[in-house]
Amino acid sequence: MLKSLLFITLIFASVFLQAQTKTVNIGTSVGMWDSTFVIQSGTTDSFYTGNHPQAGAYSNAEIFICQNATLKYSYQMGTSSNPNFYLANGAKLKVYGTFNAQKVFMQPNSTIECIGGNFTAEQLHRQNPVTLLSVGSMFYDSVYTAVNYTFTAWPGNVSPCNFVMANNNVQSLEEQIFMHPNPVSQILNLNNVPNNAAINIYDILGRNISINKKNVNNNVQIICANLQKGNYYLVLKQDGKIIKSTLFSKQ
Repeated sequence: MLKSLLFITLIFASVFLQAQTKTVNIGTSVGMWDSTFVIQSGTTDSFYTGNHPQAGAYSNAEIFICQNATLKYSYQMGTSSNPNFYLANGAKLKVYGTFNAQKVFMQPNSTIECIGGNFTAEQLHRQNPVTLLSVGSMFYDSVYTAVNYTFTAWPGNVSPCNFVMANNNVQSLEEQIFMHPNPVSQILNLNNVPNNAAINIYDILGRNISINKKNVNNNVQIICANLQKGNYYLVLKQDGKIIKSTLFSKQ
C-alpha cells in the first residue's frame, strides 16, 4: 500500500512539474494594432517618443528582449500601449514613468526596474530567479519551472536573436580579422581575411543577404550602399567553422 501511494505521489509530482512549464509563441505580425519588436542580444535600446520603431503608436505590441540585452522604455504618446514583454535569460527592462502592460514573461536572471513611476502588469509569468525593483502592481503572478519561447512564425522557426554571436565554434583567428567602419555607410572593410574564408551577411531575421565584394590580397571590401538602414550580422567561415561573427549597423 505504501509503495503504491509513493508511486502515485511521484506521478502526481511529475505531472505537477510538467504543468509548471510555460511555452509562449511569439508572432511576427506588423500593423497599427499588433507589432513585434526585437532587442538584439547584448545590445541596449531605448523606446520613447521620437525613437519608436516604425511609425505611430501600437497597441498590444510584442516586445522581445534577447539574452543580456537592455531596453529602456518610456511610455508616452507615440510608443506602444498595453504591450506584451518577453525577457530572455539575463534581459533587462528599465521602465520610465507609469503605464500598464498586458503580459510579461521572464526567463531566469532577467530584471524589471521601474524608475520614476509605477509599472503595472495584468499578468506576470516568471521563471526564478528574476529581479523586480519597485515595479508597482502585478494583477496575476505565476511561477514556472521553465518559461520557453517559440518562434514558429519566424524564418526557419529560429529565435530572431543574434544566433551567430552565441556560436561556440568561433576560433582565435577572430581577433586577427578587423572590420571597419561600424556603423557603415558605403563600404565595409575587412582586413586579414583568409583566402578560403566564406563571407555572409544576415539580417536580424537570419536571412542571407546577397552582397557584392572586392578582394585585394587578404583585404575585402563589401559594398553596403544598397543595404537598408538597420543591424546586420557579418559571419566568416573557414572549413565549415565560424571564425568571426559580429554585429554591424548600416547608416
